[in-house]
Amino acid sequence: MPDGVRVAASNTLSPHLTDRTVVRLAAPGLLGRAPAVEWLVLDRADGFPAGATEGVLREVAADPSWRVVREEAGIVLLRRGRG
Repeated sequence: MPDGVRVAASNTLSPHLTDRTVVRLAAPGLLGRAPAVEWLVLDRADGFPAGATEGVLREVAADPSWRVVREEAGIVLLRRGRG
């Protein structure tokens, strides 16, 4: 993901992004709050907060503006589509 973007990330992934992006904790209900995030990076194995990753993935599945960029080893990277 590019530098300077707004991203929501799982708890364990967030520290790896804070030096180059604006990071929020990925949790259910986040996607409807401002300012909107452009990227999501989620670790399916991250258990904090409990159920957060699966809750966010359910929200994303209901919103056609999100697309999976890459998924590997339980990490899912998504980007909000333009337009």
